[in-house]
Amino acid sequence: MTGSYELCILIDGIVKRYPTAMVELNTPYFSGRTKVLCMDNSVQDIIIGNIPGASGVYLNLVNTKATVTPNKVDSTQSLNT
Repeated sequence: MTGSYELCILIDGIVKRYPTAMVELNTPYFSGRTKVLCMDNSVQDIIIGNIPGASGVYLNLVNTKATVTPNKVDSTQSLNT
């Protein structure tokens, strides 16, 4: 542990303060020495974010924004009742 703390914004928007440490990592996504935040109950053992030297899976994101097109109503059509 380094004795210092840093703030982290979690996925639900909550900001928490965590102690930091310097560690040596050797993973497919990052290798080297880096400062980390130490969490008691993280969802994974290691979460690698946007740090210099990190590589990752880059997805071709598709625009999933829904669009609504109003239906045109033809006033000459009659309703069958």
